[in-house]
Amino acid sequence: MEVAYYRERSAALAGGTSTEIARTDFTRLRRGRLYLTEGLPDREIEELRRRLTDAFGDGNGAAILDLTAQLIERNQADIRAHMLRAIALRQAGNDSEARTHHDLAIALLESIMEGGDGQGVASPWTVFDVSEEYEVLKAKGCIPGPQALVAHEDRQFDVLHARNASNGAPCEATFDITELMAVTARHL
Repeated sequence: MEVAYYRERSAALAGGTSTEIARTDFTRLRRGRLYLTEGLPDREIEELRRRLTDAFGDGNGAAILDLTAQLIERNQADIRAHMLRAIALRQAGNDSEARTHHDLAIALLESIMEGGDGQGVASPWTVFDVSEEYEVLKAKGCIPGPQALVAHEDRQFDVLHARNASNGAPCEATFDITELMAVTARHL
């Protein structure tokens, strides 16, 4: 059911309209992506992400657009790909498409952050891909540091110790990874 939702919504979102963004349950989209891949990492995505980091560092707009297109085609729920594509499109003068990808990235982030405050196991942020943890931290202005896996009752959590990028103050974020761990474990 979730995989079908992911496929249907991914196709609709590829059209790039604000109506489709408004009609999408982004938590369900992210969950559907988890089940589509059965929790297993796509090694090609990791290579594309590495190349994207290099292209962004080099300011290579054409490469950013090519790589983000490939990443989004493989994973419509890739927050970083949408955000970096928005930046490259804006720099290329395509404000309309840039706004769409920016709005998609924000909707994906909000679907994580609306479920809690991330301040502990009583109110964690639920993620379905580890990369989502780092995107939330970036959005909060934090630089990730050490990470700990914590079990509490029947749930699994990633607790990331980070620091605020502007003032160095510590910030900690708790992510519920129970479903991610369960799906991944079934296929290992």
